[in-house]
Amino acid sequence: MRFIDPKFLYALVLIAIPILIHFFHFKRYKTVYFSQVGFLKAIRQESRKKNNLKQLLILLSRILAIIFLVIAFSQPYFPANKQNEKSSSQIVGIYIDNSFSMKRMNTNGILLDHAKNTAIDIINSYGPGVSFFILNNELNENGQQLLSKEQAISAISQTQESAKALKLSMVDQFLKNRIKQVSENAFASFYFLSDFQKYTTDIEELKDNNQVFHYFIQFAPENENNLIVDTLLV
Repeated sequence: MRFIDPKFLYALVLIAIPILIHFFHFKRYKTVYFSQVGFLKAIRQESRKKNNLKQLLILLSRILAIIFLVIAFSQPYFPANKQNEKSSSQIVGIYIDNSFSMKRMNTNGILLDHAKNTAIDIINSYGPGVSFFILNNELNENGQQLLSKEQAISAISQTQESAKALKLSMVDQFLKNRIKQVSENAFASFYFLSDFQKYTTDIEELKDNNQVFHYFIQFAPENENNLIVDTLLV
């Protein structure tokens, strides 16, 4: 048990007050003169043992009242287990495929812009206290450090197309290495936002465990007519 304001515990010295009262409070007896011994029968007597027990219970109740009052002002709390604190932390990794293939379009517009808006929606779906890694094919600075919700949204807004293309397994391993450096016991969710080109999509190399979960969101372009060469003039 810990206390928010442990200084109030000094007030426990007040326990000495009822103890002093108990030992130094002497009853004053008043002499009463009477002519008949029969009056003594009307007096209700208590045994010495019963009277001592009663006084001890009164003393104990006074001491407990002071203790409970002092503890209440000290605001006690039970800290969570350190292992549980680490395990309860949550990290979200978001990979946005910004290769040239994501410049194609569908009914929602440019695939890359749609992926960026979806990534922002994912971030906004999380509550406070969640940290983010934002990655693209450049593996830029945003992927090197944990970001707050506002910083992550800003990083996503600045994402531009790139000539590079990374395999999903490379991105996954990069994220796992970064999270391991930050916290070995954190729960992590990885979101992969891409059109999933065949030469970069090696999902079979990615494995979930009890601490890392993978989510794949595909952005498919509209069907494009194949180019047919009917005549070739040389």
